[in-house]
Amino acid sequence: MSGLYPHLAPIERLDARDVGYRFDLEQDVAWDAFDAPGRYVPDVLLREAGIDPGPFRAVPAADQELQWGAATLLCREFVELEKLILRFVAEQQSSVRPSIALDALVKEEGKHITLFNRYQKKLAQQHEDWAARLHQATSTLSNRRFALGEGDKLPPAAFHYLVWLDILFFEEATVRVHHLLLDMKEPVQPCWLTAHACHRREEAQHIVTDSAYLSALALPDGERDLATRFFAHELLEKFFDAGAYLAWADDVAKRHLGRDAAPRVPDHDRPARLGAVLAHRAFARTRHAAPVLDKYAQLSRAA
Repeated sequence: MSGLYPHLAPIERLDARDVGYRFDLEQDVAWDAFDAPGRYVPDVLLREAGIDPGPFRAVPAADQELQWGAATLLCREFVELEKLILRFVAEQQSSVRPSIALDALVKEEGKHITLFNRYQKKLAQQHEDWAARLHQATSTLSNRRFALGEGDKLPPAAFHYLVWLDILFFEEATVRVHHLLLDMKEPVQPCWLTAHACHRREEAQHIVTDSAYLSALALPDGERDLATRFFAHELLEKFFDAGAYLAWADDVAKRHLGRDAAPRVPDHDRPARLGAVLAHRAFARTRHAAPVLDKYAQLSRAA
């Protein structure tokens, strides 16, 4: 059965892949260092969420709470999006071409959900009062800045192309998180760093799988262009709308900075801001699959 995926060679090549890249959830994550000090979320990610981290850094208690909450929300975001990937595969199983590589992706995404659910649970146990405030501040707000699974009114092949493009972008974004942690000049919390290193090992393989499924789809150039333009529009609309992160920052700012709201990064010129994200080397396959995004990356390179 080929259906929407007649170009089988890219997928079949992956089915012989060695799975030695997999990590062990118990042995490879430094759980014994969970309570060690260190930072969780790079300033660049906070600014992309609309938060100016400078005033928080000037007040250690505020900085610590902001970091803890942002880490918890990042775990929550990863879990939500990985569940959407599994839902897409389950709901579209009659039309998504089965493969050993896809089975591996499903199994490994389930492990990632367990990893980040466990991490956010341990963060909540570490600071139960903060966890209660975080829940109160963010429970009614979307934590989803990716368009994964939308666009279902597109033609079937274009819809599948869009979803695989969404998945590819998200998984390359998680790899970028690990890159940014490694680039930090301050010490990163060691358990957090190993969790993202392990996650990256498997996501790097999923990125190859995503690209193979994109290549295996049969759709006319017009439908591919439609899907990629829809994707670019959704990125501009959603990626910088980080309501839950801002709500937590507002809560911390009220208690520690004496301000009604957290200091914000101006939300203007989204194409240039998106270009700065997409210019990162982690997004090479996303830019290849959606050339329309190059114009945003070029805005960043020209700046």
